[in-house]
Amino acid sequence: MNPVLFSDMNSHLERVMERERNRHGEFLLASIVQDSLTYSLVSFMGTSPTDEEVMEVVHSAAKLAIQSAMLNVHLNEFVARESVRGTILAVVGLGGDVNASAVPAFLGAAEELLKLGRSAYNHYASSLVEGICDAAGDSGGSADKLRILLRHISAHLPELVDAVVSSGGNPDRGAESI
Repeated sequence: MNPVLFSDMNSHLERVMERERNRHGEFLLASIVQDSLTYSLVSFMGTSPTDEEVMEVVHSAAKLAIQSAMLNVHLNEFVARESVRGTILAVVGLGGDVNASAVPAFLGAAEELLKLGRSAYNHYASSLVEGICDAAGDSGGSADKLRILLRHISAHLPELVDAVVSSGGNPDRGAESI
C-alpha cells in the first residue's frame, strides 16, 4: 500500500477519533471511521485501482481502524464491531463491493487483534464478524452466507497462525514433502 496514503489515512483517522471522543464518546464510531476513511480514500478510489489494490487498502484500513480505536477509545465488543463496520461502509460508499471487502477487512482487523494475543482475538472475533455483516445489511445486501464464511475463517485463523509460528515463521517449510 502507498505509504503516503496510509500515513495520511492514519493521521486523519486519529485526529477525528480524538476530537469525537472528547465531544461525544464512542457511540458515533462507525460513522467517524466511515467519514474519515472516505475522506482519505476518495482520491485513491478515483484512480480506478485494481481489485487487488482495493483489497490491500481495505485490509490496511481495517487494521488502522482497530489500531486507532485501541489508542483513542477503550477496546470492547462495540468498538471492534463498529470499527470494521465503518471501514466496510466507507469502501462500499466509494463504489467498492461489500462481499469482496469482507475478508480483507476481517483479516486486517484480526491481524491487529492477534498482536494483543489469542485471548483478545478470541474475545473480539465474533464482533468483527457482526460488524462486517451489519455493514452488508446497511448496504442492502444479505449477510447470511457472508456470516458463515467469516465465522469459518475466524474459527480456523488461530490454527493457521500457530502452524506458521511452529514452522519458524516460514509457511513454505515442510512444503517439500507435499
